[in-house]
Amino acid sequence: IDKIPDNPIYTNIKYPFPCIPPFVPTQNPTGVYKLNLNLPSKWMVDRKKDDDDEFIITFHGVESAFFLYVNHNMVGYSQDSRLSASFDITQYLNLPVHTNTSNLKLTGNKQSQSQKNQENVLHVVVCRWSDGSYLEDQDHWWMAGIYRSVEMMRKRKGMDIKDLRVQGDMDGHLAVCMDLRSLSSSSSATSSSSSSSSSSATYSHEQEHQRKIELTLYNDMQTDALGTSSNRFKAGDIVWSHSENIYDLDTDYKTSGKIQNPKLWSAEYPNLYTLVVTLSHLHPSGDGNGDGDGDGTSTTSCTVCQVEAYRVGFRSVDIKDGIFLLNGKPLIICGVNRHEHDPDTGKVISIESMKKDIEIAKQNNFNAIRTSHYPNSIPFYRMCDYYGLYVCDEANNETHGMMPMGKLADDFAWTNAFVERVTRMAQRDRNHCSIIMWSLGNECGRGRNLSLARTELRKIDTSRPIMYEGGGNLFEGTGESFLSDIVCSMYPSVNKAIALTMKHRDRPVILCEYSHAMGNSNGNINLYWKTFWDKRLPRLAGGFIWDMVDQGIRKIDPETKAEYFAYGGDFGDVINDKQFCINGIFSPDREEHPAVAEIKYLQQPISIEAERKDAKKIF
Repeated sequence: IDKIPDNPIYTNIKYPFPCIPPFVPTQNPTGVYKLNLNLPSKWMVDRKKDDDDEFIITFHGVESAFFLYVNHNMVGYSQDSRLSASFDITQYLNLPVHTNTSNLKLTGNKQSQSQKNQENVLHVVVCRWSDGSYLEDQDHWWMAGIYRSVEMMRKRKGMDIKDLRVQGDMDGHLAVCMDLRSLSSSSSATSSSSSSSSSSATYSHEQEHQRKIELTLYNDMQTDALGTSSNRFKAGDIVWSHSENIYDLDTDYKTSGKIQNPKLWSAEYPNLYTLVVTLSHLHPSGDGNGDGDGDGTSTTSCTVCQVEAYRVGFRSVDIKDGIFLLNGKPLIICGVNRHEHDPDTGKVISIESMKKDIEIAKQNNFNAIRTSHYPNSIPFYRMCDYYGLYVCDEANNETHGMMPMGKLADDFAWTNAFVERVTRMAQRDRNHCSIIMWSLGNECGRGRNLSLARTELRKIDTSRPIMYEGGGNLFEGTGESFLSDIVCSMYPSVNKAIALTMKHRDRPVILCEYSHAMGNSNGNINLYWKTFWDKRLPRLAGGFIWDMVDQGIRKIDPETKAEYFAYGGDFGDVINDKQFCINGIFSPDREEHPAVAEIKYLQQPISIEAERKDAKKIF
């Protein structure tokens, strides 16, 4: 990090540039990434001249905005540092064309001239600041660059599933919805050709049955979170299956089923099933009235074009009489706020680091994570599904340093930005059973754009409650506004938290932030947990400690050569908030702070009481 002039900047509230939205600083550090790309040979050996494969490249995280060029042609632009951006780059690639499959033989390790893979050049121009930066004023480090994985996919002809949603509830109901690519253009061409070649040809509605969808739900027998072990393809017994043919004009598909006595998913028992979806194309054969042998029969061949797999958890989240319920039972949130942070790689978070955070959370009786304050890397949610952690998934919206805080939230020019950051998060993450609530963002005040974002989110998903804390004071909402299904005030006193349950009898109270863990802190956390566990306060359902990990960056003193964890101002950043990023219950390298032992004890999911006939209950 020290070798590049574009150093990390830490701020809590203030923007590290002049706050004049939507204008971007004239001095805008920019990085240009270049990659010489040869497509995998196995993608090319069976490619023919008339193939209409699509090549999709996806960037899972780039801060804060970037332009993509392929072979010196501009493909597109994207911003929102914490969500994926995909581009169809097919028309820009240099692709080998084969007209004779007999020429595709390999000789040793060399390819024939007709099969030679042409080189492609990718350029990614990353800008540190964009107008999107005004919506990303979270309490963490500003670090520009490509910090999450980049992947490229070849989509063969017939891979027509564009999106799939799956949901299971505590009663065993399974719902599956798909968005499909229409085959209307090819059908129209076929129909026109048939009509011109024979005036007696007739169009039958049955000819539209060109695709088949098969759904199979298995008991999950995989032995790791990401399906990367030797048992990644191991399936258990078939629990449910369904198949049917669909018309080529169909662009959506819905079906449902009922599972008897499903094993329910929870943080304590993260039971999962695997849903396998297979899309096939049907190819009728015969002479119109039969298969050519005169007996009036026909046959149909089937080509598998696409197979997708999803892990499914059966669980239900409800709010009844102001009580937060999971699978029909009251749930107490033993939560912590977690930034994506590594002391050595900054915002580049490895699978091992994600797993470590989940392990130490579970070991210390945490059952929930708030992804403060942006959507996390996709593998993290898969591991929460597998290991069992509840997740509050938070959109990448925060304007804490704006004056007033809700200035952009009430400006119609920013409507699309607010709304898309929420809806795109939900579209990406909605199949994860670990996510039990959505958040519209953090500390953006309140305004029409957040109301619209909430409305659009409800169109996508109605199975989870929505929470939102506008900024901590009365004017900004204090987590009590109509935007939130949960009263999620931050840092109320214990008495104030109790008062909130009396004030809002139709909503649960879950503190989105409490017990700020900076320095010698967390001192009265026992008083919070005395009330959280109090059965006389069923609407008080826990909260999320601020926060999990000190956001220090490992640095070496040039004189003593000693290692230390740097904070704001240690990288020459003039605008900074100093050591305010050092407020976790774990150090940057995940060593426990003293308060962790007490928190673990207070959050233990078991209580013991003794009762004697001649004495009062002892707790």
